[in-house]
Amino acid sequence: MTNRKRLTTIAIMAVSIASASLFVSQINSESGLSLFSQNLSDEKTFVDFIEMSNGNFAVQGVLGSIEASAVTDTMFLTDEPANWFKSATGGALPLAAGTPLTVVTPGDAVLFDLDDKSDSKHTVSLLLPVEKLLTVDQSKADDNAISVTFDDPGVYLFSCKVHPYMQGVVVVTEENGDIPKVTDADLPYLAKAGIPELDATTVASLLTNVAPLNDDPGVILADLKLDKETKWDILENGDDFNGYTVGDTSNFAGGVGEIWINTQFESVAGQVSSGENKPGSITVLNAVDLTIQDEMNGLTSFDGAQENTGKWNNPHNMWTNTEHDVIYNGNWFGQWLNLIDRDNGEIIDTITVGKAPTHIVTIPDGPEQGILTLPLSGEDEILKIEDRNGQRLKTIDHFETGTGNNHPHGQWITADGSMILVPNVFQGAGIAGSIDILDSESGEIIKEFTTDSNGEPLLLPVAAAIGKVNGVNTGYVSNIGTGTVSVIDMDSEPPAIINDITVACFTASDGKCGATPDTGIVLETLKLPIQTPASPDGKYVVTAVFSLVSHLNPDTIAIIDAEANDGKGELIAELPCPAGCHGVNWGAKQGGGYYAYVTSQHANVLTVVDPVIADIVAIVPLTNSGENLTDGTGGQGILPLPLIKDGWIQDTVEACEVEDTCDPEVAGWISQLTPEQKNPSGS
Repeated sequence: MTNRKRLTTIAIMAVSIASASLFVSQINSESGLSLFSQNLSDEKTFVDFIEMSNGNFAVQGVLGSIEASAVTDTMFLTDEPANWFKSATGGALPLAAGTPLTVVTPGDAVLFDLDDKSDSKHTVSLLLPVEKLLTVDQSKADDNAISVTFDDPGVYLFSCKVHPYMQGVVVVTEENGDIPKVTDADLPYLAKAGIPELDATTVASLLTNVAPLNDDPGVILADLKLDKETKWDILENGDDFNGYTVGDTSNFAGGVGEIWINTQFESVAGQVSSGENKPGSITVLNAVDLTIQDEMNGLTSFDGAQENTGKWNNPHNMWTNTEHDVIYNGNWFGQWLNLIDRDNGEIIDTITVGKAPTHIVTIPDGPEQGILTLPLSGEDEILKIEDRNGQRLKTIDHFETGTGNNHPHGQWITADGSMILVPNVFQGAGIAGSIDILDSESGEIIKEFTTDSNGEPLLLPVAAAIGKVNGVNTGYVSNIGTGTVSVIDMDSEPPAIINDITVACFTASDGKCGATPDTGIVLETLKLPIQTPASPDGKYVVTAVFSLVSHLNPDTIAIIDAEANDGKGELIAELPCPAGCHGVNWGAKQGGGYYAYVTSQHANVLTVVDPVIADIVAIVPLTNSGENLTDGTGGQGILPLPLIKDGWIQDTVEACEVEDTCDPEVAGWISQLTPEQKNPSGS
């Protein structure tokens, strides 16, 4: 029996758009917000405040301690999935204590504590109402405290720009105690949906990213539910998902090897860091039949040996070495990179790298072949890390990924190892980011893009990929704020963005993006494109499109024909995706070709796509114990083995077939590949 809850009225469902009040409008200087409490400690000064052109301010640096007596409630920024902002008292609503919601009255202050319950750095950025957009903001990630005084009644949605799905809600009541409504002026999506206003009390109950895990149904008011069971797609074998039967693999022709998945939101009792329980596991599937093969976390290896390392927190992305005998695992809400034995799941080594490490990609060729690259999204740098014989990790170099405060995320590297393509999520106050092409050896900037092909600012670029299209190194970067994938000719002089493909539509019923006049802006679509890898043969790009209102405007999987439009690419299909669509990577299909494996944050399943027929061929649960609701949830980073990407697979083939340095199991995987899979670009 499915736990999926269907919301039946557009008036109710549309409220969850409040979670999406990202990001494009002029800021009204009449904000009604005092940025900081008047009780900042005297020894602190305002030297780190930046005055913006519109007369508002953004926070740049350390703000200092706040007098406790000046604060009505404290919202802790945490590492807990969907409880990212956590109220200490609930303010005027004590039953909301411990949830991402607080209710206060005009003139009250809320302290946002960015440090005590998190291992990472964050921002506190105001998204809703739109007329006050980013009047509270930071130009770089921080780990201190910010106090905000609320003068005007309303519903205020906050997020973190480093981790955009972190969200919390502050409700400021009217003088008579009533809770204001959310209007189409607060949230432009309502106007597009033809809804002038909605009751604000339902907002928090429908935000997919505002979902603490409660023992009871999570009802703290008659119409206010916050629990994950209501909001997430918790699916079982035999359930129907948009016409696809969960667990049915009859259309799946079989893959090769294994599929490693960062089930980032799975609860793990006793997995503690800095005195707080932290989530996340790695689930391993057999790619042949999509059955669960193993699971590990920061406590246990495959053989069940237990030890709390204290250095495991929201495992986010993985990579492997040429021989495939170790796995590199980054912890996005932590500070660590783990070295894991692929065979038994034991953690061999862990090093501290810096705040919010994201994606690991090794350099595939050249003088630094095998060196790991790792961006720090809570900071401004990308690291180079050496793996010493699969036994020890050591940081050997670091360099900035662009100009200013960069917050880099999911990078990619050309098959010859010469260039790194890096999306910098934001570069200061606001949400404008950049895309940089770097020389992989020196770190020098070859080209920095701050605008798209139409001259419009790049907004929250988050994930990159590179494919060879007709022999040309072609980059792809997904932009959260504009709902687009930028296409980059990396070989031209100078490199140029040649197209921006809209992959986020207002509603799925509108058909393919571009069939309607949608701009792709998140405020209109409530969709965020996330991971967007190119297939090894350069023919397809598949993008996970995360919807912030999954039950009204569903998450989608966008398929781009990379060779169409003279290599500029064209969107050819959209498929449904379980809630929180986030991660994508490519694995080898038995007999030739490739499958795109897709993971979802707010679901416990893996979705498998065949790009040739542009259809889903399997949806399988990642739950293996059934002991808790979050078992198998939070899919983000995904690593199919063998690593069949162009530039990397050729090295593994040589190691296994020529040098005979591979484990027999890995050599067996390589023996199953076709000649085209062993050398995707033919070079």
